[in-house]
Amino acid sequence: MAKIYCMSDIHGFYEEFRKRIDQIKALSGENDKLILLGDYVDGGPDSFKVLELIRSLQQRCPERVIVLMGNHEKWFLDFAGGKDQWGMPDTEDKTLFSFLSEEQFDNVRKLVLSDTSRNVYTYIRKCIRESHGDLIDWIRKLPLYYETEKQIFVHAGIDEEAGEHWKLGTSDYMFLNKYPAETGDFHKDIIAGHIGTAEISGNRDFHDIFWDGESHYYCDGTVFVSKKIPVLVYDEDTGKYHSLRDDASLKTISKE
Repeated sequence: MAKIYCMSDIHGFYEEFRKRIDQIKALSGENDKLILLGDYVDGGPDSFKVLELIRSLQQRCPERVIVLMGNHEKWFLDFAGGKDQWGMPDTEDKTLFSFLSEEQFDNVRKLVLSDTSRNVYTYIRKCIRESHGDLIDWIRKLPLYYETEKQIFVHAGIDEEAGEHWKLGTSDYMFLNKYPAETGDFHKDIIAGHIGTAEISGNRDFHDIFWDGESHYYCDGTVFVSKKIPVLVYDEDTGKYHSLRDDASLKTISKE
């Protein structure tokens, strides 16, 4: 039986992500796919390690590992391209520091004591460009959506008012930043991240997959609060959706 495993909003939490990847590897078959919906950086301490793991997974299985861009990757590209301000406050600059070697980090500490913040970020940007140019190129080429016969996988959402012409009607900004989360019926299932399921559900303690009862499934479990990354599992043979539990069992979250 072929399955699709889907995760979103890793936000630099490498250990939590690694646990889920190991769990999926133990369960997956040769025809299964992994789809990642973006926001791999910002929040946790290991943004660089998360990106490297994702890229290595895709390089090993390019037909089975689908990696989409999120708004935080776009902000990272903007910074690498010359924009001084990060799109979202990078707490203690830990996202940026995760890309630096020990020597580069020591140089940053010296600059902080003797120079302006603008020059500090100019140096960090230079280090990232020189050390991780291939990674930047890989991120830049990430697609904004992935479509199957029955589904649209996307980071934030699409222009649903455009109906069957959603590809033309949806701007790049909406693919990455749509807010608030939309619910209701659409001609395909829409699987997205971006907005925490605690917010969508109205329950601050809910950090699992959220299904609106119709065509929308949301996967952002607010990992920096919950320390868990939800996994949506779609069984292509039965057409059912499930949430992967910590003990590797499946909880059905769509209609029988």
